Amino acid sequence: MRQTSFRYGRRQVLTAAGVATAALALPQPALGLCGLYPQSESMEFLAIKQGEARGWRRMAFFRQSGRLLVLSETELKLGPRQSFRQKVEEVWQDGWLVALTADTVEDGVPYRLRAERKGGAADKESDDPIAGGHGGGLAGQAGDLRFNVAGHVIATTFWHRDTPYAQALLSVIDGLVKVVRSDSLPETRIVVGGTQVPARGWRLRGEFPCSLWYDRDCTLLRFEQPDARGRPLTFVR
Repeated sequence: MRQTSFRYGRRQVLTAAGVATAALALPQPALGLCGLYPQSESMEFLAIKQGEARGWRRMAFFRQSGRLLVLSETELKLGPRQSFRQKVEEVWQDGWLVALTADTVEDGVPYRLRAERKGGAADKESDDPIAGGHGGGLAGQAGDLRFNVAGHVIATTFWHRDTPYAQALLSVIDGLVKVVRSDSLPETRIVVGGTQVPARGWRLRGEFPCSLWYDRDCTLLRFEQPDARGRPLTFVR
């Protein structure tokens, strides 16, 4: 069974002194206007490829006892033998991802991921491994891979306001760290519910290429990923 531990480095940056500090050091004029989490209680996206609807994604946000629970569900039909179904649950506390579960079936192949954040030294006597402290890293297993990601973690679900500023993202399919870099896109307007909304966009390059657009409150408006042939699959609100 493989075991992987990710710590601060030139290519693998997911430590508290890495991603968190690097993100704060980057110019982020919109974040001063944004809360830590989206204001929305839910989001729905239509998946479009080559002008045709190919599926959907839904996200729901629940706040309880100081924690945020984010539920994401996706279903796609991309071709005669190409399908994708996924359910992801994220638990956030004090700005930290403290638990993550994901069940994915891609073209008939299942993937299962389970992870939770272990408390630091001050929390060893706690019965709840995620009750407090965040020094132990997000430890889990995806298939045969065991992993432990130290520090601040952002998953590949796109809703988090800091996604464009991360230097690496945790894949909710295979549990691997995807090293990325982002470039700003020209400001534009995106139609949501019949209204044109000003949007800021980024293109992420590297091991997890995608394009992301957020409104002025850092709420996700649209995202786009290339398929195996490089053709875009676009998710619109």
